[in-house]
Amino acid sequence: NSEGQRTTPSVVAFTKHGQRSTPSVVAFTKHGERLVGLPAKRQAVVNSANTVFAFKRLIGRQFKDKEVQDDMKHWPFQIIPKSDGRPAVQVESNGKKETYSAEELSSTVLTKMRDTAQQSLNKKINHAVVTVPAYFDDAQRQATKDAGTIAGLDVLRVINEPTAAALAYGCDRADSSVIAVYDLGGGTFDISILEMQKGVFEVKSTNGDTHLGGEDFDILSSITQTEINLPFITADASGPKHINTKLLRSQFESLVEPLVKRTVDPCKKALSDAGVKANEINDRYPCRWYDSKGVNDEAPSLRVLLSKGVFLLATLPTFSSSMSLLCLGIETLGGIMTKLLNRNTTIPTKKSQVFSTAADGQTAIEVKIYQGERELVRDNKLLGNFNFVGIPPAPKGVPQTEITFDIDADGVVNVFAKDKVTNKDQSLTIASSSGLSDKDIEKMVSDAEQYTETDKARRGLIEEPNKADSVWADTEKAMNEFKDQLDATGH
Repeated sequence: NSEGQRTTPSVVAFTKHGQRSTPSVVAFTKHGERLVGLPAKRQAVVNSANTVFAFKRLIGRQFKDKEVQDDMKHWPFQIIPKSDGRPAVQVESNGKKETYSAEELSSTVLTKMRDTAQQSLNKKINHAVVTVPAYFDDAQRQATKDAGTIAGLDVLRVINEPTAAALAYGCDRADSSVIAVYDLGGGTFDISILEMQKGVFEVKSTNGDTHLGGEDFDILSSITQTEINLPFITADASGPKHINTKLLRSQFESLVEPLVKRTVDPCKKALSDAGVKANEINDRYPCRWYDSKGVNDEAPSLRVLLSKGVFLLATLPTFSSSMSLLCLGIETLGGIMTKLLNRNTTIPTKKSQVFSTAADGQTAIEVKIYQGERELVRDNKLLGNFNFVGIPPAPKGVPQTEITFDIDADGVVNVFAKDKVTNKDQSLTIASSSGLSDKDIEKMVSDAEQYTETDKARRGLIEEPNKADSVWADTEKAMNEFKDQLDATGH
């Protein structure tokens, strides 16, 4: 009683239109109807302002994000900001203005898929395992889970699309291999390097572009030309209107060449991050250009989830994913970035470190969580903060506060602070590990590499006075403790 979802296109079972995949398109008609999938897509030409697609590019983002602003220029439907800063789609249905978030639109597709699955299986669907682009950050992953909740589904697990595709490829294989999964989907592009040993997958690296995919060009079959035939798309007093034309393969390849070239750099970076050379890749997926796109569409979805058991994927640690795209850490004395989790850390994972107070009698500390590669927090991204109170008064350096970073299998970050004496604890869930675009992440990594020596020197200038202050405090404490043993001259 579970289903899998891949946002564009979505795959579940044969629909009443004879399709295995459902286009992630939602349309609102002047009569108040809500169309989902192929019916919505077919009428888009005559109802473009109220036919919404590519909403995966909005999910988990803010209206002010550059990616959202860029996409708005090319979409025929209207995007407006909500009161909380998130983008929403405004449409007109039955003569009234209506507003929908990306989560609501995604839930509409999920609901349609659930209904299709229930009809196919003749049983009620309660659970789902959802696949998302590997480069989705925590906010986008959580928003996708929220869409499942809105649709009335219990989302058991969020799986990276390349990982799901690799499972379809090799879950029955016992040999060891290094696999490259090239996933140019409907709205996003992912490249992942995975290592498989005895059916267990480890994602060595991930790269991609969350704004490159099928919405940037129409996917054609491998024939030399394709016929574009849209009969009866509309009608007027003179009768029905049709579109019937041809596009040559050579024309198409020339048009999309710049888009294809955009996938090359992420591939090179993924190989570099994984420490793998191109000739060390044993297999790639897809391994050939398929005559039908259906094979690729299905691989990350039910082909894996239903054939191998959705609960197996939801409950067993059969694979892991490199989802910590940048280092995570906290601010310590002097504005230093103390890193607890390094970039590309395999998740799920948990890491703890003990810290102490910087002043005598200090009863609270502010825990500031940052993401980035630089040595000082001022050069990194603040994710969130909370005040940990209730520390027993003591000389500085005596209290023991344990800070724990816990990233679950879905990539959601939880930060815990615990006093080692009283066992009092407090936590914070990071709703978004970044809110950063792909280019922001690449720039932060590049800057860290460029300024490595400078940053280390700046960090040293801060740490040395801290060390001197610590030595002075320890010396003063020792002198006070043993003052009875010292003579009047201090010897």
